[in-house]
Amino acid sequence: MYLLLAALLIAADQLSKWWATSSFAGGGALELGWGFRLTYIRNTGAAFGLLRDINLQVAGVNVDGTLLLGLLSAAVSLVIVWYLVRRGATLSPLPHVALALILAGALGNMIDRLLLGFVIDFIHFRSGSFDFPVFNLADSFVVIGGILLFLGSLLESRREAEERRALAEPEFFRGLDGRDRS
Repeated sequence: MYLLLAALLIAADQLSKWWATSSFAGGGALELGWGFRLTYIRNTGAAFGLLRDINLQVAGVNVDGTLLLGLLSAAVSLVIVWYLVRRGATLSPLPHVALALILAGALGNMIDRLLLGFVIDFIHFRSGSFDFPVFNLADSFVVIGGILLFLGSLLESRREAEERRALAEPEFFRGLDGRDRS
């Protein structure tokens, strides 16, 4: 079910990039208000344009940053799919959703990098002197997924600590403070 969620999110990402290309590739932008606008940018780097100027020679073949990041996205995606297939049954819903979001984001941008040679970014936020780099839905999926994965690990750690503390208490003292630990 979570792989289906990832597939739907990838489709949404690719459709939104197609729309942004057809609407703004020739120039212009759409002001949405509250500092948000839609535009069109070709990003040959990673998040915020980092690593855009990388060129490596590997066995006589030039590997640029775009290809390298595309291959890295593919590797991360394979690891996530493998993990979901092997360990998915043991995960609670929050990490499942988080990993589906990260997978969708990685694959959405990988598709752009490997097919186009750049990533289409189109969501821009600017307010006063604050100017956030242009991004896309796939970037949002990765960030939201990462935050959810972090929150899920905090909740899991708290649950495990409660279980360890409950197991460490002698049977006689369990429940004497009025808290149900079952």
